[in-house]
Amino acid sequence: MYFHLQQLIHPIVEDEPDPAAANALQEGLGGQFGEMRTMMLGVDWRTSLPIPKTNAEAFPEVKRLVDLGLQSKSYSFDLGDQSEAGRIFQGASPSNDGTDLTATEQAPEGGPMTIAPERPEEFAPGADADLRALIEATAEMEMADIDMTFGALKG
Repeated sequence: MYFHLQQLIHPIVEDEPDPAAANALQEGLGGQFGEMRTMMLGVDWRTSLPIPKTNAEAFPEVKRLVDLGLQSKSYSFDLGDQSEAGRIFQGASPSNDGTDLTATEQAPEGGPMTIAPERPEEFAPGADADLRALIEATAEMEMADIDMTFGALKG
């Protein structure tokens, strides 16, 4: 059984006593039993972390990614430097492997992009030479615009 006192858990320094504001604050915290419910139903994050070891490295595909340290990296894909993910995603990695969490704006380097050879098919004939030249010119303009807007990719 719990006993309730008409007091706040953390005392507020009073310039002028304002019982109405104190009651409003108490109601905002969940009313008479609000703090107790929070303590009873809340998650104690100190005991839920660190993440248990799963031995996922037994799989060669996963081991290769863990060896690269990708379990501790996050990419925001924000080339305009507007993301604040790095302010949250920092500190020691919860996987307890000795690495630190890193959040970068730059996307990881991808694989080569090659245009596949044309496949003449009866339901989708290929583009003629004039249309292909126009498409390639448009693609070059769009790629140049990306570099002008966001700058060259960081190495």
